[in-house]
Amino acid sequence: MSGHVPDRHPARAPIFYHDALRIRSPGVWLSEFNTVQSHLLIHSRTQPPFAVLLHCAVLNAARGDLAVLSLAFVLISSLTLPVMGLVFREIGADARLTGLLTLLLAVTPAFNIFGAVSLDGVFLVVATGLAGLFQREGRGRRVLLTALGISIVASVLALFTIHRVWGYDHVQAFLTASRLENRYGFLLVRRPLVYAMTRIEDVAEIVLFLSLGTAATMVRLPWR
Repeated sequence: MSGHVPDRHPARAPIFYHDALRIRSPGVWLSEFNTVQSHLLIHSRTQPPFAVLLHCAVLNAARGDLAVLSLAFVLISSLTLPVMGLVFREIGADARLTGLLTLLLAVTPAFNIFGAVSLDGVFLVVATGLAGLFQREGRGRRVLLTALGISIVASVLALFTIHRVWGYDHVQAFLTASRLENRYGFLLVRRPLVYAMTRIEDVAEIVLFLSLGTAATMVRLPWR
């Protein structure tokens, strides 16, 4: 994607795994993140450090076995299927529609590709679970605002505590990631044509990884 700093290690895939392997002390690594951020691989330098630390924790539990790391993320991602089934049941979808939608997710290319050794699967299962929780609580404006307020307060307190204990500055990390991601500045202003092409690319990727068959089936579903 335009704006990325070229990877200085082209022979190695730019994923969190490689930087996680180098961590000897998670606390020390977190305290030094703001200093070494620009020297990490592409994904690690433009994401919060917790992505790498999560991979490090799983790797340590797996004793460095990449196959176990992959299996762990696959299992986490797979939890989305039963959770989604519960969510559809909660909103009143019939058994046939619930089964069809769950099956469609299971065979969607994006779900299978990004579900292994990727944080996307972790985010998906958490987001799906939260959607079910909000639905059960009525999903009204009051519930959503309360959940949003609690999330903001909890995040601020967590980041403040981490800053006090380990010295990690989340705001600085965000600004550094923004600079590395867009070295020419905000693309919409500096390079509008490139910005437009990246938006088209994003939409095209969604259709591609959803698969044309799945997209067509979803359009024809008897939504109520």
